Amino acid sequence: MKRYITFNDDGVVSSKMFITKEVEEGKEENEGNILEYEKCLYTIVEDGLDYKNVMEDTFKKFKEWVYLNDYKVKGEGIIGMLLIEHFHEKARSYLEVYIPIE
Repeated sequence: MKRYITFNDDGVVSSKMFITKEVEEGKEENEGNILEYEKCLYTIVEDGLDYKNVMEDTFKKFKEWVYLNDYKVKGEGIIGMLLIEHFHEKARSYLEVYIPIE
């Protein structure tokens, strides 16, 4: 499962969940159902109950990096769950984040 978000300069605008699977080469059913981008920024973010606005904070950092490095964002992103752990009686999760750039 992946979360597909759209955002603008003010922050996250919308969020949808998609059920995903590996792409099978040559299958016609794949047509029109694949999100594909030429370039993406990629990071892993720690999330947990103690963190507020992790998505907003992450996108502010992405926006700053993009500006400093002369790229443009496409206003969308994909987030996937990598790992959930229980450590010292606290739950933490690690999210994989892709932000398409041009």
